[in-house]
Amino acid sequence: MPPLTRAVARGTGVIILDLSELRGWSTEGQVAITEAARRLAGAGRRLELAAIPADGSLVPTGNCPDIPVHADLATALSAHDRRLSSSEDDGQA
Repeated sequence: MPPLTRAVARGTGVIILDLSELRGWSTEGQVAITEAARRLAGAGRRLELAAIPADGSLVPTGNCPDIPVHADLATALSAHDRRLSSSEDDGQA
């Protein structure tokens, strides 16, 4: 399967990317995240991260918008007054 090079975001509001299962990430992966944040900002959306890998680093590139990082998904959702559904609590979302 070819790598995902483009996704379409429909809707409004913040997009929270849950990285809690990610064990590490390359510079290229971080650049992909910052590029996604840039594209979303251009569409009037905001990207936030939940639980980035161990060292807690994110290498922004160029004119990257601010990307808030939360300790975990529950913290990210509570920052926006959202609740985990029972299927999300069980990891079935």
